[in-house]
Parts: sequence; C-alpha cells; structure tokens
Amino acid sequence: MDPELKTEHMAADKRRYQRRPAPGVGLVNVYALGPGRRQFLCCSLLQDISEGGVGIRTDVALPKGTALQLDNRCIEYNVRVTRCSAAGGGFLIGLEFVKEPL
Repeated sequence: MDPELKTEHMAADKRRYQRRPAPGVGLVNVYALGPGRRQFLCCSLLQDISEGGVGIRTDVALPKGTALQLDNRCIEYNVRVTRCSAAGGGFLIGLEFVKEPL
C-alpha cells in the first residue's frame, strides 16, 4: 500500500465544515491534473459535500496532495486529496476545493 495513504477514519470532529449527502449528483469523472494536461483516472460516486470540499468513494487509491478535477453534466470542481482511507473493498477519499489554478 502507498505510504501516503492513511487508514484512519474520516472523523467528523476534524472537519471545518459540516458535510451533507450529495443526492442527485451521483457519478463524477475523476481527472488527474498536471502542467498542461488532464488525464482520466476513474468514475467515482460522490458521497458528500460541504463548503470546503467533497468526499468520493472509488476503487482507486489516491495519494494525499494529488490535484484532481471532478466533473459531470451538473458540476465541475478543482480539488486536492486531503485523505484516503480503505473502506468496503474500495477507498473513501476526502477532497478540498482549491481556488488557485492546478
């Protein structure tokens, strides 16, 4: 397992913003962002959302600090991985919204 991945639980008491379910958004495309490129990684289920970020469930483990873009017909977010934990045969990934270009 990647040393950057954490197996800690995403404890609600460590969050700055209250998270709420993200009904109606469903699946999002996940892209890795780099200088002058955008590479498709996977399709993921959007779990929850807050003022500061989103949570996704996926089969792909992502290291902390990875710059991503999430999109579908309804949304487009630039985000950065803040945590990744194993959960139910996949991974729960915490993402923070970023304002600066990635």
